[in-house]
Amino acid sequence: MKDPVARRYFRTGPDEWSLARLLDGTRTVAQATRTLADTTGTEMDEKDAAEFVRTLAGMGFLECLGDRPPAARSRRRWNPLFVPLPLGDPNRLLGSLAKWTGPLFHPVFVATASLAIAAAAVLALLHLGELRTATQSLLRWPGLLYLWIPALAVIAIHEFAHGVACRRFGAEVHEMGVVLYLFQPCAFCDVSDSWMVPSRAQRLWIVGAGPFFEAFLWALAVFAWRFLPATPVVSAIAVGIAATSGLKTLFNLNPLIKLDGYFLLSDALGIPNLRARAFRHAWDRLRRRPDDATPFERAVFLAYAPLAAACTAAFIAWFVVWFIGIG
Repeated sequence: MKDPVARRYFRTGPDEWSLARLLDGTRTVAQATRTLADTTGTEMDEKDAAEFVRTLAGMGFLECLGDRPPAARSRRRWNPLFVPLPLGDPNRLLGSLAKWTGPLFHPVFVATASLAIAAAAVLALLHLGELRTATQSLLRWPGLLYLWIPALAVIAIHEFAHGVACRRFGAEVHEMGVVLYLFQPCAFCDVSDSWMVPSRAQRLWIVGAGPFFEAFLWALAVFAWRFLPATPVVSAIAVGIAATSGLKTLFNLNPLIKLDGYFLLSDALGIPNLRARAFRHAWDRLRRRPDDATPFERAVFLAYAPLAAACTAAFIAWFVVWFIGIG
C-alpha cells in the first residue's frame, strides 16, 4: 500500500490487504473481521486484526471520518549516517525521458552492452599497470578536473538511469539529490515507488539500471583510452572515467551497505527492509524475544546482520582515521 501524502509504503499479506480494504468507515474492526470470514473464508483472530489496524494507524494509513485532510507526514526519521538533501521533483522530466529511451532497454542493446562491459574488463586487467600510471598523472592540478567533472557527469547519468527505468515501468519518482551516507557525499534517486511495480524482474531492472549504464559508460571510456587517437583532453577524460567508475560500481554493488547492491539483494530475496529487519532480529535474539520471521528469513538475517554491522563499523573507523589524519 502507498501513502500518497507522505509517500510511504507498507507491504501486507493477502488476508491483511483484504481486511484493510474493508476498513471503509462503515465497519468496526470486529465487523470487518467477520465480513472477511464470510466473504473469503479467512478466519482472522480479532486480536491480530486489531494489532494490524493499530499498525496501519501508527503509519498514518487510516483516516477517521470527519477529520481534516491529513497534513504531510515526515517520510523518514533523521539518521546521522544517512542525511538526504533533495534537489527537486524530477517526475515529469523523467517521464518525458522514458518515452525516448526505449531502445536502451531492448534486449539486443542490453546483451551488446553486457558483452562490451566484459570485453572492457578483460582489456583493463591486461593493461592495469598502464591505467594506474595514467591515473596517477591526473592526481595533481589541473588534471584533477578530468577526474572530478567526468565523475560528476557519470553520477548524474547513473541516477537518471534509475529514475528513467522507474518511470518506464509505471512508477513515480519525486526526489533526486545528494545524500551524506556514512559521512560520504553521494547522489540519490528515490525509486521507492518501484515497490508498486508487480513484476520482480522490472523492480530489479529499476535498481540495476544505474550501475549497468555506469558500467557501460566505463566500458566506452576504456575503449576510448586504448583505441582512440591519443589527444590530451580525450585521453584524460577517458582515463578519469575508467579510473573512477569501475571502482565506484564495485563499491556500489556491495550488498552490505545501503546502496544499489543492497536493494538488488533485498528484492532478489523478497525481503523488504532487509537491513533494518536483520538488525532488529539480531537484537530480539539477544533479548530472547520471539519474532514472526520465516525460517528462510531467519537464516538470511543471521548471516547478513553481523556482516553488515562489521562493514558499517569499518567505514566509520576509516572515516575517523581519515578525519584525524587531516586534522
